[in-house]
Amino acid sequence: MAGDPTDPGNAGSGQEPVEGLPPGVKLGPPPGLKLGRPPGIPAGAVQGGPMPPMSEESGAKVVSGPPPGMKLGRPPGIPAGAVQSGGKEEISLEDLPPGVVLGEVGPPKAPAMSAAPYIGRSLGMVKGHLRIVITSVCLAFVVTSLPFVASAAFGPLMQMLGVAAAGGSLAGVWQQSSPLVQNGKGPLGEPITFLGILMIWAGALVLSQILGFVRSYFDAQLEWRLLTEVRQRAHDHLQSLSLDFFTGERSGSLMQRVLMEASSIQRW
Repeated sequence: MAGDPTDPGNAGSGQEPVEGLPPGVKLGPPPGLKLGRPPGIPAGAVQGGPMPPMSEESGAKVVSGPPPGMKLGRPPGIPAGAVQSGGKEEISLEDLPPGVVLGEVGPPKAPAMSAAPYIGRSLGMVKGHLRIVITSVCLAFVVTSLPFVASAAFGPLMQMLGVAAAGGSLAGVWQQSSPLVQNGKGPLGEPITFLGILMIWAGALVLSQILGFVRSYFDAQLEWRLLTEVRQRAHDHLQSLSLDFFTGERSGSLMQRVLMEASSIQRW
């Protein structure tokens, strides 16, 4: 049997008997193949380790120097002390693009720009509309301060209503008086009747809304006048250009600059 260890086909094969093989099948190396160390590998060598020294008996040639005719050292024309550049061409500082600094990683920095010229041009346009600008600024201060006046009058109103309610009748609140500011000096410290404080409180609320509408009207007038002036300046500048400019430029781009880009002042 093929699995019999006494079978002469298994002798010296180094394989354990395997049951279930077909008749005539033998395990082992192919005929003519010898197992063992390759030639020149000494006994005890570890796989993956350093190669042992090769002897002349293994048939390998030992190279002790460069081939005949080859000299070791610097190539001709390379001075002593030169550093290898890795095949890259050296660039001088004069050849660098604008904004590029050696030693910095990242995109080149944009040149610093000042907003002073643009602010000066804007103020120059506003000079022709100083009356509207001053009126709008004054209305802004008044509209901002009126809510504080209403808040200052609301406290004495609640105080007088509380005193009248403690007396048992709210009808007596009309005979009471209180200063607008407690322990105040001058007109703010003089007592004012309930009706007077009520009128100050209601007038501050109503006046703030009215003045806010008036301020919006003046702001709209200023915005429209500045927009008209910008468009007029753009039109006058286009009229002063030569015919070659209009031949090389697209008409749609010019119309967009006059109609669309000039309107961006509304968002300013």
